[in-house]
Amino acid sequence: MLFFSPRGETPPETLIDERENIVLVLNMAIHTKVTTKYFDDSGHEFSREPIEETLNIKKVGEGFEARYLTNDEYPEGPDKWDNDDLFLVHYHRDFQVEKEKIIQEEEVASLYNGEKISQEKEYRIFPVKAYIHSGVSLSLGTGGFGHDPGGWDTSHVGACLAKRKDFPTREKAEKACESLVEEWNQYLSGDVYCLVKDTLDNKKSLVDTDSVCGYYGLKYAKEELNGKW
Repeated sequence: MLFFSPRGETPPETLIDERENIVLVLNMAIHTKVTTKYFDDSGHEFSREPIEETLNIKKVGEGFEARYLTNDEYPEGPDKWDNDDLFLVHYHRDFQVEKEKIIQEEEVASLYNGEKISQEKEYRIFPVKAYIHSGVSLSLGTGGFGHDPGGWDTSHVGACLAKRKDFPTREKAEKACESLVEEWNQYLSGDVYCLVKDTLDNKKSLVDTDSVCGYYGLKYAKEELNGKW
């Protein structure tokens, strides 16, 4: 777009063509980039927001080293582990997990109706219920949840499958499924963490950082943070 403007009245973000006395107004998009920095009361700078109870700062050489946990903002769900020996399926519009190459929704429905399905030859299968209300919480078994006695927010459309050759007894298979359900609940509730190590200079400014993410459960993440990492 071309605009004529008298000399001395050049609008901002413009370019003047001296030959024609024409002012070219450039359509420039201005973007704002906000960078968040994290500091403690002593002025130490961190690359991420620490979980305060896990923060440990020590003097190293001419600077400092800070180790801590932070929430994993982009955790990988258990369904991404591509494990055919132990896995969960669920068929609700608010929580959908499929393993179509092994089992279909209709087959899980048949199982709930008391029918036998072919997958039972290779897998031990346990029902999985879900409480879905402002989030998702899972539990192995049937029945309801104590905090939902009427069952209005409880669904029964899930299952955990444990391969018989890897879990030869029902007890071992059930225990494995309980552990998997716990991992799913940790994932669904945001109970997944990153281990962070920040390197600071003698002015407490951040100069380098390293992190490893995907640790399920605060207790386990703390143990790993305080280990050899």
